[in-house]
Amino acid sequence: MTMNEVLTTRLPASLLKRLRERARQVGTTPSALVRELLEQELGPTPADPAALDLTRRWVGAIRSERVTSGRHARTALRSWIPDRRG
Repeated sequence: MTMNEVLTTRLPASLLKRLRERARQVGTTPSALVRELLEQELGPTPADPAALDLTRRWVGAIRSERVTSGRHARTALRSWIPDRRG
């Protein structure tokens, strides 16, 4: 999991003390414990869509008698004229 966002929050001293104590009890950092508690509260992150889900509307969009692959695919794609599937 890549962490690329930061959230800063202010906590009362008593809550911060409880957070640190709980993190120590379970053997983790306060930040990791907060992430875990947020995941429990908000539910799991939805999975990234599969490649087929992202390209489903284009399946069958290339009009061809045969399926091209490998080095011939670029040539076939250069001459591709999309239909109006939107």
